[in-house]
Amino acid sequence: MPTIPVPVLLLTIASLYLLSIHFLLRLLHNRDQLRRP
Repeated sequence: MPTIPVPVLLLTIASLYLLSIHFLLRLLHNRDQLRRP
């Protein structure tokens, strides 16, 4: 197995973290919009 350098691993984790936060915020925003007509 090839060893993954640490900066690449950190960047991957950080990007996944930001994507999940963005997704959750968008879900909350859509839910608020659906609640209010």
